Amino acid sequence: MKTWLGLTFCLCFLSAWVYSQPNTTLYYDLDGKKCEASYALFSLTAPANQHVEGYYTNGKSFFRGSIARLDTANFYASKFVDSCVWYYKNGKQKLVRNYDKTGLLEGISREYYESGSLWKEMNYSHNAFENNTYAEFLEDGQRYEIFEDNFNDNQSDWDLLQNESQDVKIADGHLVLTGKTKDGTSRYKYLKFNKEDFIIEMKFDFQKNKKEDNGGMIYGFKDWDNYNFFYINQENFFIGTVYEGIKSYAVEDMFSAAIHDKGYNVLKIISNGSDVVYTINGSLVYKSSKYNFYGNHFGAALVAKCTMRIDQLVFKQISYSAMGNGSESKAQQNVDVKATGTGFFIDASGIIATNYHVVENEKQIIVDVLDTASGTYKSYKAKLLMKDEDNDLAVIKISDEQFKPMFGGIDYAFSSSHSFELGGNAFTLGFPLALAGMGSGEVKFSDGKISARTGYNGALNSFQTSIPVQPGNSGGPVFNQNGELIGIINSKIAKADNVSYAIKYNFLINLLQSLPENVNLPSNNKLATYSLEEKIKNVKKYIVLIKIK
Repeated sequence: MKTWLGLTFCLCFLSAWVYSQPNTTLYYDLDGKKCEASYALFSLTAPANQHVEGYYTNGKSFFRGSIARLDTANFYASKFVDSCVWYYKNGKQKLVRNYDKTGLLEGISREYYESGSLWKEMNYSHNAFENNTYAEFLEDGQRYEIFEDNFNDNQSDWDLLQNESQDVKIADGHLVLTGKTKDGTSRYKYLKFNKEDFIIEMKFDFQKNKKEDNGGMIYGFKDWDNYNFFYINQENFFIGTVYEGIKSYAVEDMFSAAIHDKGYNVLKIISNGSDVVYTINGSLVYKSSKYNFYGNHFGAALVAKCTMRIDQLVFKQISYSAMGNGSESKAQQNVDVKATGTGFFIDASGIIATNYHVVENEKQIIVDVLDTASGTYKSYKAKLLMKDEDNDLAVIKISDEQFKPMFGGIDYAFSSSHSFELGGNAFTLGFPLALAGMGSGEVKFSDGKISARTGYNGALNSFQTSIPVQPGNSGGPVFNQNGELIGIINSKIAKADNVSYAIKYNFLINLLQSLPENVNLPSNNKLATYSLEEKIKNVKKYIVLIKIK
């Protein structure tokens, strides 16, 4: 006993001595483990007080903060207190965390992209996310509210129960559901969410299950007479809904090679506003159009006499609220955005063509324009100049005093022929689902063929293409293989594969000729000799994201 006490005293003394030496330089590798100087990512000098500063080998700051106990062998195992900041090699903040005096995370913590944009914002309470929720941002400012439960404790207050029909418990970092009858059991949480745009993900495995035993996610749950489900067993998957007690399958007992018959499976549902996508272990297994959600609950259900262990449950919902950090961010610009669409420059002075239905309910029009110098998009106010409701066309103009033309002329031409040859190549550029998952920081390309010389129900003002389009593509230009403008995307058939329609360009010419100011139609056809990649590179700077508030 005396020997043990003596050894403990020596170790504590040695640790305190190393920590107190002001000139002791310690080197750490990428994992924060102590190493030789030649393998070091960063170094620090053990201070005589709590304040610690660490530096990358290039001399720039790595860490600044207070440490109550420095672990000389593993930097990240140290006891951090108060406010601590980590940095990227480029000098920008990487992570800001706040700790209480005992070393537990407490209050707001933030993580940043290397660009300096906010990535995650988390409110901790005693080392855990408050209510298991936090905010995550894309670099363009789009915000997700995330509920994430890893079941290390029962902070989410799941109803635990053990009786003759079920056993529900938290064990070894899992929510464990055991059905003792063929009816199984379930657990779900209430989360008020935007039913248009969300992601649900669940990682789980089965134990003591038969081949036909199934279970998985329930969502849009109101009660057991009204809900949606996504289940699997050892080989097959099931997707469907229950409405007023009547079960209806979109997919029933369909085989998928993506399912692991042993071990964990990850089910994911992605709703992007118009479609719902289902994946199993990262493989797309089904895609459907929108259908009704009956309530705001989501969770897990086991429909069998076996055990299901849930390792992780994540729910993401898109939010357009501001970040709250006091800066004019993309998230703040996107507050109250009711609709988005695409437009394209007709004149470098700021005249833009789009669909009428894109700007139909406008109170304020904002356009995001590519700054060719910085490669980023800048936002400007715009106004409606002219509309043609019958042909679903509109012309807007940037009215923002801050706008300065970013290019000289327009390097594309209107088509010189009024014919639309069947089978001819065509492509569009635009911003589909810009604020609903696909992002607004880069223009998107889609191509296809001219399928018909007329539009929906034989409309003469438009033509049909096989170009895949999504909400947000509306107002985007359609170019032929020579890089000539031949139309403007305005609609699609949601329940048909790759059936889209475009207004013929000559109707746009008629509208432009009615403007109170003269517009020189683009006529530079130098793109004709360019490769497709070169055409896209030259044209993409004329494509703008239109946001309606």
